[in-house]
Formats: sequence, structure tokens, C-alpha cells
Amino acid sequence: CLGISIPVVNEILRLNEDPNVQGLALDLPESLYSSKVLNAVKPEKDVDGVNLGRLVHGDAYDCLVPPTACACVQLEKSGSACK
Repeated sequence: CLGISIPVVNEILRLNEDPNVQGLALDLPESLYSSKVLNAVKPEKDVDGVNLGRLVHGDAYDCLVPPTACACVQLEKSGSACK
């Protein structure tokens, strides 16, 4: 699995730097969802919300925010709960 993840990480890093790529959505086999692969995605291009550090810290102004994650943060801030 580690041997396979290296080319995946390299491709993610390449796509991160490509100005023609506005966002990355990972559609990988479960065996490839490692922290190394997930952390390779730049928050600015993270469509899936695999790298939510900026969102959690309130720095979401320069990154893609997945709708579900955004809704959860808004609910948390408002003190509302789903019933």
C-alpha cells in the first residue's frame, strides 16, 4: 500500500500546483486513504473536506468549504442542534 500511495501523493502535489485545477475531490480505494495522502491536498483545493484545519480555525476565507462541513460549523456557532 505504501508503494502505491507515493505516486498518488506525487499526483496530488502536482495538481495542487496546477493553476488550471480549482479543486481536488479524491475518489480512491479505502486502502489509499492514509494521512499521508489526505494531508497532501492543499486546503485551498480541498473539495471533500479531508483537510479541515483552516475551517476549524476560522481561516476558511481562502479555501473551499464543503457544504456539509460549513453547515456543521454554522450550527455549532449558533448553538442549534438537529432534533
